[in-house]
Formats: sequence, structure tokens, C-alpha cells
Amino acid sequence: DEDLVTKHLASPGAVLRMHPLDGGQPMRSALALIRVSFLTAASYRLAMIISVFGLALQIVPTYYIGHTLNPYLAPAIKGQGGDLFGFMVVGTIAYLLLAAAVDSLPRALERGISTGTLELIFSTPSSVPSLLVGLTGYEILWATARSIVVLVAAVAFGFHVVWSNIPSAAVIL
Repeated sequence: DEDLVTKHLASPGAVLRMHPLDGGQPMRSALALIRVSFLTAASYRLAMIISVFGLALQIVPTYYIGHTLNPYLAPAIKGQGGDLFGFMVVGTIAYLLLAAAVDSLPRALERGISTGTLELIFSTPSSVPSLLVGLTGYEILWATARSIVVLVAAVAFGFHVVWSNIPSAAVIL
């Protein structure tokens, strides 16, 4: 019923409550939007493959630059471990995750406007939080997967991970 949707969205605190038409499953529409984004990206398989391999290959020059400049810059990053290669790997991962977190919603809105699907998405009987999670979820998951690729490639080049510090690093990121 359209009047029910209009009343619900106009009421105070509507963003905090589950949408009555979500069927009690507010993340169902978010997962559907994430799935659509994944299927769209997966239809461009070559672009996905190039993106992943490009990130893995990026570690090669990073490794050599890090080891070439390490004698000069190690004193400056002594408090962060003193290894420039590791410092650059962590910076690359932080950049990938931060860029996805900051840029995913504007990019999703721009894509919806340019393709004409934004009005359709917002006219669905879904709560605003589930729409926001659905619009940004794929980009953040893809950035996480790319970060794992960078981490695995860096480990192959000798990057040492202090696993006990991962929870504190995750909180900071």
C-alpha cells in the first residue's frame, strides 16, 4: 500500500525502524543489491581479472622500491617497524579500504543516475539503511578482496605479518 510507505517514511525515526514491507528482513534488499552489483561486475570478467592481477603485480615494484629506499627511510619509520616495504603494503591496503568506504556511495548514486535506476531503487519498499548497505556493500567487499590479494602477494615477497596486531589494525582501519 503506497499510503503505508508514505506514512512510514514521513514519520520521525523512520530510518531507524525496519520497513514494514521488508518482511522483517531488512538485509534481504541489501543482499539483493550487493548481488546485482556483483553480477554486473562479474559480467566484465576480463576487467576483474586484470584488476586482481594488476594489484598482485604492483607488489613487485613496491618490493624493489621499498628495499632500495629502506636504508634511507628506515630511521623515519622506526616506530612503525622500520621496514619500508611493509609500511608501503599497509599503506596500500589502508588506501584501498578507505577509498572504497569514502567513494562507494557517491559512485553508486552516480551510476544510478546515469543508468536511470536510482529512482527505481528508491521506490522499492525497503528501508533506507538496507538501501545504503546494498548500494555500498559490493564496493567495500571488493576492496576487502583486493586488499587480501595485496596481502597475499606481499607475503610471497617476504612481508612479515604480526598476526597479534591484526585486531588493533582492523579497529584503526
